Amino acid sequence: WCLLEVANAVECCRIVLPVFIYHDPIHVKEQSGPLALVFQYHKENAPPEELDHWREALSEVGNASGYHLHHDADG
Repeated sequence: WCLLEVANAVECCRIVLPVFIYHDPIHVKEQSGPLALVFQYHKENAPPEELDHWREALSEVGNASGYHLHHDADG
């Protein structure tokens, strides 16, 4: 659901202000790191054209200016 919402927002040219809390923006842009596992799951369970739609949207969002909140071990 969330991937679809992001893709639809980007496609409709809505302003997207990303807040990266759990993932580094480069991982979002490239669907790498922890997101690679998510996309591997979806590769087996989602239509290829939908997967491409999500990848394009996340690539664009990963390039957008936003907030990257870094998590430290002590909070």
